[in-house]
Amino acid sequence: MGILWSVAEAGMVAKRNPNVYLETSVVPLRSLRIGIQEAGSEKVVMGTDWPANDFDLQIEMIRRATGGKDAFEMVAGGNLARMLGIT
Repeated sequence: MGILWSVAEAGMVAKRNPNVYLETSVVPLRSLRIGIQEAGSEKVVMGTDWPANDFDLQIEMIRRATGGKDAFEMVAGGNLARMLGIT
């Protein structure tokens, strides 16, 4: 997603290209909010990146960044399920 420096640009790329998605691992809350604002919650998928990240904190960050049940459910698994054709 661009971590801190390129989040808005990554969001614009994801919004313009149907096969590009952003993922949430190793981004701070502010960056995740910017990515969702730029690309839309339908273009963001949850990622945890590695075992050192606290899963519960990742879930809470996504909950805070999305601001609503529908957007949270998209980011927390619905978008990936749709991409994989399992919904």
